[in-house]
Amino acid sequence: MSDGRPILEDIYFCEDAGEIRFGNSQVELSFSKHSGSWVGLKSRVCHIEIFRQDEETPTELITVDGESKRVNRQPFYVVVNAATLGFNSKYNHYALRLINDKMAELTISLRDETDDWRLNTTYILRPRDATVQRRLEVAYVGEDVRLLRNVQFITPGVTVGEPSNCLFEAPGCSIKPHYPLQKLPENKMLAFGFAPHQRPGILAIYNPVENCAFMCWPSSENEPSIPYIRRADGRITVMLRVLAADRFRKRHTLACGSQFIRVHRGSWKSALRYFQRWYDVVGLKSPRDAPGWAENARIYEIAVCDPERLPSSLHGIFPYLSFEAVIDDLPRIRELGFNIIQLIPYHPYPDYAVEDYYSIDKTYGPREEVKRMIEKSHELGMKVILDLVIHGCVDRSIIKVWRRFRGENVHIEDHEETVWLGGSPIPHINPLPEPYRPGGEKYIEWLGESPIIKDHPEWFMRTEDGEVASTHTFAFDHANEDWQKYVVDVMKFYIQELDVDGFRIDWPDWNFFPNWDANIHRHASSSLGGAVRMLERARRELKTIKPDIIFYIESTGPLYHKVADFTYNYDEHWLFAALASLTSERITAREVAEWLEERNLAFPEGSMKVHHIYSSNTHYWWRLTRKLGSPIYKALFALCAFIEGAIMNFAGGESGSEGFFRKILRIRCEIPALSRGECKYKAVNCSDEMIFAVLRSYKGSHVVPIVSFNPSWSRFTLSLPVEEMGINPGSTCTVYDGFNNRVLEGKDGKTLLSGKELGNLELRMAPYGVAVLLINKIKN
Repeated sequence: MSDGRPILEDIYFCEDAGEIRFGNSQVELSFSKHSGSWVGLKSRVCHIEIFRQDEETPTELITVDGESKRVNRQPFYVVVNAATLGFNSKYNHYALRLINDKMAELTISLRDETDDWRLNTTYILRPRDATVQRRLEVAYVGEDVRLLRNVQFITPGVTVGEPSNCLFEAPGCSIKPHYPLQKLPENKMLAFGFAPHQRPGILAIYNPVENCAFMCWPSSENEPSIPYIRRADGRITVMLRVLAADRFRKRHTLACGSQFIRVHRGSWKSALRYFQRWYDVVGLKSPRDAPGWAENARIYEIAVCDPERLPSSLHGIFPYLSFEAVIDDLPRIRELGFNIIQLIPYHPYPDYAVEDYYSIDKTYGPREEVKRMIEKSHELGMKVILDLVIHGCVDRSIIKVWRRFRGENVHIEDHEETVWLGGSPIPHINPLPEPYRPGGEKYIEWLGESPIIKDHPEWFMRTEDGEVASTHTFAFDHANEDWQKYVVDVMKFYIQELDVDGFRIDWPDWNFFPNWDANIHRHASSSLGGAVRMLERARRELKTIKPDIIFYIESTGPLYHKVADFTYNYDEHWLFAALASLTSERITAREVAEWLEERNLAFPEGSMKVHHIYSSNTHYWWRLTRKLGSPIYKALFALCAFIEGAIMNFAGGESGSEGFFRKILRIRCEIPALSRGECKYKAVNCSDEMIFAVLRSYKGSHVVPIVSFNPSWSRFTLSLPVEEMGINPGSTCTVYDGFNNRVLEGKDGKTLLSGKELGNLELRMAPYGVAVLLINKIKN
């Protein structure tokens, strides 16, 4: 144990003239009594010093003051001329406290010698637990009114034993699994998305030789965080920027979120399973009341356009110029294999803005035609969900805002050369010609009056100077409870008036900035978590009206899985580009399978994604969507259809692939294991790393979908997990390829195969080919 005094079973504390030590049987933390910085972390179980710094680099920083400037991309407001404080902080005192005799917390208090800010960092330990919770509270003792912009947690110079043995892990981000630590770029900031809103946020360094991992992740339902790393001298400095913000007066304090740090002894997979169980501990669980019809959701996304307003050059992208055209096409859509229609807002106006939620004619198209389309869909056994825009609304008063910001748009230089590996915010690229976009001369002609802007100015976000904040719309404050009630009532209205079956919630984090309204009685960044609370309220109330409703949320992070039946798969799109050789670093199909498995473990158990390549958002993002009907496009669609979750396609995405789509979706429907079954990404071993093969299992039946990402014919060997499928080496089986309608033969040409032969199954596949193997065990 330690020579420190015990303060709780298995937890000790000690201090000398220069340091404070706080630990248990698993980990020990050290702090400087000069600077107050966290200077050491040791694994007492693995006998490894995770980090030790002698120069006393600050481990907590805050960004204050400055001014917001508008940019024409998310996050739409950036802060310039701000000050970063903490480099002159000194140790003030510590406080030690027991919590319910189950845990102990140590608070290190710092004072900034050049300013009026105080930082109180609390570290929480539990007996025999290798996880440390780290919290930061910011206090202000000055006389002036000041603004807090964000805070940073820093963990300096981390490694787990010998750096050359270490692997870097960031599940759910745009980096291969098990990335060698030494291959990460030197002295470059790498960012891993906004967590937990858009990415899981977990980062890790794993040493397979030591069987030990350093893990860290943020925790807050309000403020998103951005995890960063920088590699230098073989070690990693981990930074967590928490977007906590508020207006401070004398004696004001603000709790700024938490960071969890764990030194895990065991395999990397066991570390990920620990992280997934952590969601249960903090109450982040996926809904368990999804309707049965959502289990095999196959969504066909449509936009209906005003032919008098839509430029003729875009008729190919938006094929429906009336609801009659949609109604006439519904039998074909159903025959293709889709069972859900997703209706996006009327194009080209209002597009992804709202003027009046209660005007169906303006928002989605002629009311009676919308109703008739939904009725016809229901007659054909198809469901309909509405694309609901919640981030903001427009009217003629926004014209002057567009014109001013177009002239004042700030050019932001990234002096850190930050590389985004967690998906930077979704680009707001509009495929419409300039005059038809928000702010364009045609769009301005169509603007009317919004009753919301006129009657409820308190529902909107504000900048520091009191102006209504905006993106391409005036921005709603999702934490405003009256606004939340209004949105829920709007959803009830659409259910009652149109009999819709669910909602696709358009990008709830579009307004990614604080609300500086001086009249609200909560901190400025509380607005960033308001959408989750709004949608929790909506799900709870709408389920009492229509129990089989679904919520499909345009977000990629774990947080919205509290309320979502499905979320988006933007986090997967870098895989598609890498498989299609559209990026500088190619990825193998085997690595894709591993990435998908680890991404799923970084989400709450039961979380479901809707997989798509071509959607109303992505059809203009990258080059692959210009290759509709190509072999690589078909192969990617098959991959999306055969892994767990739902599948989506924007109208026209099937062009050149109608027969292929029909066949893929028919097989998905006919084989329950492909839509409802468990998906094991690493169960099937293959001799060719460009073959994607997984095991789908449901109620004792087993299917192995296979997709080749080879550009030429390939011959390879599959090793099926016979033991896992309940097949003995001496069992007799048949293997039927449901996609190519053939029974596989063994080396001797026989179609009856032994269990042993399934462990060494030879196949030959065409370029970008597809196969679906159904394994049937013969009883006698």
